[in-house]
Amino acid sequence: MIKKRQCGRILGPFSYPPFSNLRVSPLGVIPKKAPGEFRMIHHLSFPYGDSINTFIPSEFSMIKYATVDDAINFIKFLGRGCVLAKTDVRSAVRIIPVYPSDYPLLGLQWRGQWYYDRCLPMGCSSSSKTFGSLSTAMEWIARNKLGIPHILHILDDFPYNWRVHIRLPG
Repeated sequence: MIKKRQCGRILGPFSYPPFSNLRVSPLGVIPKKAPGEFRMIHHLSFPYGDSINTFIPSEFSMIKYATVDDAINFIKFLGRGCVLAKTDVRSAVRIIPVYPSDYPLLGLQWRGQWYYDRCLPMGCSSSSKTFGSLSTAMEWIARNKLGIPHILHILDDFPYNWRVHIRLPG
């Protein structure tokens, strides 16, 4: 929580709710790949049937990423000698701010204090698709401005998004 506050992603603590209409959703943790490390999630699917996620239309949550098979097909197409590169956007969805008018939807409590999220939270059903739109824009820039014709964005470990860059030698 402290790190997220230092980054400006979460505002607080407040002794009282910072908004009269603040919706508070529970916090949770999920294990990361490294043993003993955990990721905090904002459980926006609680309570079932009346959660923040309940009211987000499914078309704002559905996304289809390229697959490792798509990358393999690029490699087969380009042939022996092609070069691969991978980039990783740390805390991918957390770099995208939410509209201030949505702050009251993203309330949380921790140790008796009130907070709210200012960036896309882990646990929001539309976060992945929203970040996918940013990834698509970055892919367009790479293709059209940087001259990288064969590029894919692949989801390897939500929220971390990675890209495979493939170039012919020379």
